This record gives sequence, C-alpha cells and structure tokens, in this order.
Amino acid sequence: MKTYIRAITNDSDEVVEFSNTEAAQDNRTLEPLSFVLFDDPNPVIPWGPESREHLSFLVGDTTWYVWQQGDNIWVSSDPSGSIANKIVGDSERGEVKALIVRSDGSLRMTDWDKAHVVQRTRFKDVGQLAEGEVAQYETRSDGTALERTTLHLQEQADPSYWQTILIDPENFPQGANSPNHRIVGFGGAFSDAAVLNIEAMPPQAQDEILEAYYGPDGIGYSVGRVPMGSTDFSTANYNYCDTPDDFDLEDFALAEIDTKLKIPMLQRANAIRGSELKLFSSIWTAPPWMKDSGVYVGGRLKGIQDPDGDSRYQRAFAKYFSKFFTEYAKHGLHFWATTVQNEPTGSRETKNWELIKVWWESMYYSAEEQARFIRDHLGPVLQQDHPDIQILCYEDQKSSGTHHSTLTHDPLKILNILDAAGVAHYVKGIALHWYQKSWAFMWYKPGDPWCTQSLIDTREKLVDQGYEDVFLFASEACQGYETTSRGTTQDWVTQWKRAEEYGKDIITDLNHWVVGWTDWNLALDMDGGPNWAGNRCDALILCDKDNPSFYLQPMFYYFAHFTKFITPGSTRVVADSTATQGTPMDCTAFKTPDNKLVVVVQNADIHPHKYWIEIKGHGYLNQSIEKGTIQTFVLDLSEPA
Repeated sequence: MKTYIRAITNDSDEVVEFSNTEAAQDNRTLEPLSFVLFDDPNPVIPWGPESREHLSFLVGDTTWYVWQQGDNIWVSSDPSGSIANKIVGDSERGEVKALIVRSDGSLRMTDWDKAHVVQRTRFKDVGQLAEGEVAQYETRSDGTALERTTLHLQEQADPSYWQTILIDPENFPQGANSPNHRIVGFGGAFSDAAVLNIEAMPPQAQDEILEAYYGPDGIGYSVGRVPMGSTDFSTANYNYCDTPDDFDLEDFALAEIDTKLKIPMLQRANAIRGSELKLFSSIWTAPPWMKDSGVYVGGRLKGIQDPDGDSRYQRAFAKYFSKFFTEYAKHGLHFWATTVQNEPTGSRETKNWELIKVWWESMYYSAEEQARFIRDHLGPVLQQDHPDIQILCYEDQKSSGTHHSTLTHDPLKILNILDAAGVAHYVKGIALHWYQKSWAFMWYKPGDPWCTQSLIDTREKLVDQGYEDVFLFASEACQGYETTSRGTTQDWVTQWKRAEEYGKDIITDLNHWVVGWTDWNLALDMDGGPNWAGNRCDALILCDKDNPSFYLQPMFYYFAHFTKFITPGSTRVVADSTATQGTPMDCTAFKTPDNKLVVVVQNADIHPHKYWIEIKGHGYLNQSIEKGTIQTFVLDLSEPA
C-alpha cells in the first residue's frame, strides 16, 4: 500500500510517494503553518524510528518523527521513539488527512472533511509564459486549492463539447475601457473584530495571515475598508467626539483601537505590499448627540429632515469625516474614498416595515436627505480639506437601488440621490452590498438572487441620465448572517456552498459594471465574532485563540481566483458563454495592465462539464470541469519577442 502526500510545503503542489515497504525518511524542513495532506483514505506511514521507516520533518530546531501504528499516528522528537505521543485530531480515520504544523511548532492531524482547513497561504505569481502557454489554476470541493497546471492552446475546438465560451481580448463592452470603469481592486475590512483576532495570534501567525492577503505570494488584496467608529463587529459602542454640542469638534480623538491596532496593522499591510492600499471608510452612525434619537441604534441627524432647519449638526458631522482623515494621514495613511452611510435604509423608523431588523449602530437617510448632506456639507468640506477623497453614495442592497424596485416601501434610490441639483458634482461612485440574496422579495426578478437586472437597469439609467462615469463598487459581503445559519460552520457542504455563492456574485457583479469587490471582516474567531450585538457572521479566515491557529475556509480560495489575477487597472473584455445543452457556465474575462488575459470559469452545476474556450486570434482550450469547481486561466497576449 502506498501513501501519496500532496502539498508538503505551504507553496508547493508536488506529490511525494512513500511505500510501507521502503525506507521513507524525508528530512524536509517545514515552517510553522505548513501542512501535509495525505490523499490516501487510510494513509500508511512507515513503522518506527529505529528502522528508519518513517517521516521526519524539521520544524524550527525540532525534528519530528511520524509513523503509524495500528489505527493511530504517532509523533516523537526522540529519534528512538521511546517517548511518543498520538497526534491529536478530530479522528484517526477519515477521507483525506491533513498533518498541520501549528503556529507554536507542534503538530495536529485532522480529517480534511471535518477540519474545514486547507492552510495553504502562499501562491507564486504566474511568471513568464511562453507563446501558446496558459496557466490554469483550479480549486475543487475535494480540498484542492489553486492547483496550477500548464496548458497549451490548440488549433481547433472539440466539436463534441456542448459548452462553449468565446473570449475576444480586443473587444470591450461599452465604456469598459474608460479609466472610471477599470478594476479598482479587491480586499477586505479592517474591522475591530478583524484586528483583535489577528493581533491575538502569535507573531508568526499574524505575519502569515497578512502575507496571505497582501504578500507577493499571497492573493493580491489591494483595497482596505476602514470603519469610522464602532460597528456591530466591535466589543462596545464608541465614537470620536462624545462631547454634546461640541460643534467645532475640539474634543475629537481617535479611539485606542485605531491608534494601537488598526493603524499599525494597516501600516504592516502597506509594508508587505510595498505600496499603499486603496483605503475607503464607511460609517455606521454619527455620535449620539448629533442624532434625534440620542442613541447609537437608529435615528437621523438632527435637522436633516428640514431643508431650512438647524444645520449645525450636519456641518459638524461633515467636519467629523474630515478630522478622521486628517488624523489617519498623520500616520501616513491616506484614503481613496469614503461612503456616506452604511446601509441607510436598514434603520428605517416606520413600524410596519424593516429591511433588516437592525439592533446595532445605524442611522437613516432618505434619498433626498443624503443628497442634501452630500451637496451642502460633506462634498464641500472634503473638497476643501481632502480633495483626493472620492465620495461613494448609497451603500445599500443592490436590488433596492433602482426606480423599478418591486418593494412596496420607498427605499433609498440611487438615482434620486444623483438627480438632486449639484450632487453629481461630488459623487464618483455607488457602493453596493449583496445581502439581498437571502430575501426573494428583493430579487427584482424571480430566481435571480444576484440581482442581475437591477445592475443592468442601474447602469442603463446612469448612461441615459448623463452619469456614465459614475462607477459601481461592491463594498461589503459576508456569509453566515442569515438567522437560519448564523455564524461559522464546520459542515463542509455548507462551507463549499458559501464559497460558490461568493463566486456567483462576484462574476455577476464584474460582468455588470462593478469595478471592485470587498469582503467584510478580514478575520473572525471560531464563533464568528467578537460582535457586541450578537450578530455573528462568517469570514474567509478564522482565528482559534485557544490552539493557537488560524484556518482558511473555501471562500478564501474562491475569492483568490479573482483577487490574485485580476489586478487593479484591468479592463473587462467580451466573454460569451453558451450551451447547446444545460445552462451556460458562469465566466468573466479581463485584460490586465501587463497585457495578460485572465478568464475565470465556475461550474455551479451538480454535474461535471466538458467545454471549450475560444480566445479569438489565439486558439482554443478544450477543458473539463468538475461540479463545485472554479478555474482561472492566464494567457500572455504580448507578441513573442
């Protein structure tokens, strides 16, 4: 019986073969947070250190000897094996096993199907591609994560395949090649919960998490969202100026979590990247003394409902934004954009309707109120104090953003904001969330949780009404927010479904004028927190402070198929997916600034497919794709030297 070991180090796809009848001492060096996957359902690790038939791994200054005895797998740092311990895991027998080197250098054996762990954080860049070569990256529901294969273009397609994708690298959808509609980037949020969880990890694990997101062998995050004040993913409510009637904000000061955790972590991320992240801020509420409710949850800015009323609170709130950016700039952190208000319809005051039952920081605006605040206060203040910061309006669910919403209430409408005189001068983009996927009454069109038609209508109306340069930007998404499946999960099927839904929404958004996509918390704890309001959710990375270890979920690898390869400045090209049988597969294609073609294909069907891709002017790829699989293809479009 043979045992096959895949991905023996963090950044390798190699396969190493061992046999129970041969000496198998390996003497490899594994860094903390590396892992070994045993592909055999019942791995056989050779017997005993004394016979030299075993695996040995150097971790730091310790050599670990690993062998199997009966149903148990043993480990020892003693070459004789006289002092040995059974490797702790979820069980000793299962499908695919993962031997993980933990942050403290110890080992843990887990069953792959129970562990929701891949632990692979390093992925080298595509590198040089010869003429006709295509780099394929594939993530499958068997746990394979961004596995690379080199393919070669063919001269013709296989006519027996019924799924086809036509890519024209020189054909751009209308306006897609304009500077305002090229890719801004992808990223996640430096929420309080995220920085607290990462900071709780050992230094080596902290570095590994940040390298996974921002390092040269990571997944290429280029955008960072920074909450302005507390959110539900904080440990308590707070703001930056809690002195009533301090209209000049003389007592304004950043919170300790900003100065001690967020700012240092943002600086570390920039240092790892070697360049600045595109930062944007979002705010959940004004300080309570500025609101008619006097509390963090719900309410409006005082005086906002009366165009001719008391505007002192609005002026102070606009200055609040400016002071936040000024304080961060003192630490070398400069913002690209800000949204006006996180989910302004979520805290609607009427008793007969609520989009979401909100019990965390929130503040309501009507479309007319948000327009006035931008035009009369926020826009002029930022133009004077921080002219490089762009304003993104709306920041609510996709489906309620059009005039044709099927909702019976009066939601905040995107174009109502822009139609107000003088507002479009300040607004550069529209921020969108994705949470409508769980509420069929919001889908706009039956069977479309990704609200495709809403995106189409929004874009068409922007063009028709002279706002063609206003871009769409996805500013927040997460899983595990539904009351029926709140928080994290160890169920592999659910985890994979969550990853597939990310892929579906990202492809839909990118194909309909969205220029960036932002995940919510960079990291959460094993229960999906901390969250003072009990509104726990899921995240790409989970931190286990008790072990201590961190875990990368399938969503991380799905998202990487976009973030790693569709670089900032990329331009969408025409990609037509068709099928003579079944439903066409989801796909999107982009031309990068360094003249590479990136094609992402997802099979969300329950059946595998064979298909071919025609890259106009270059050739064909005859492909197969398993169910629950996402593939990214990279081709160098440059003329050969």
